[in-house]
Amino acid sequence: MLVERGQSRIAMSRELKFASELVREAALATIAKEDLAGLHLSAAAWLESVLYEDACAIADHWHRGGDNARARAAYLTAARQALGLGEMGSVHTMVAKALALGPSVAERADLLLALAEAQIYGDQTAALAQAEEALALPEAGSAPFFEANRPAASPAGGPGRAGRVGGR
Repeated sequence: MLVERGQSRIAMSRELKFASELVREAALATIAKEDLAGLHLSAAAWLESVLYEDACAIADHWHRGGDNARARAAYLTAARQALGLGEMGSVHTMVAKALALGPSVAERADLLLALAEAQIYGDQTAALAQAEEALALPEAGSAPFFEANRPAASPAGGPGRAGRVGGR
């Protein structure tokens, strides 16, 4: 039913996995939904405690366990990890998952900024739109406010855009 993963992704740990997806699904089907939610929360907390690097996996566990606040934070971390790796499609996916969980205004601004940064290398018009939307959210003078101004103030903001920086 379980087999050892060749290379553990967790330092100094032996990692097991289900022999197949079918076995995994069958095993999970035997667990009551309320018990499964608790197991997901425990898994997320444990993965964070061992400094597991895959924020997306942690976010998915928080989400499946019903802790949307922690899931949103972990999805933002996952989006930032994807930015650092140049995986722009993953940034979009992580931001979409977090936005679907009802972020606060500050969280929404952070998520939109991550999305704007991902788009600035491709669709600069979309990047500017995301930055402008993020700019409209945080309090003027706050760190998210100034971060939101960065794409609009860059050359990617385009001609005639400089007057929009800081404007509401």
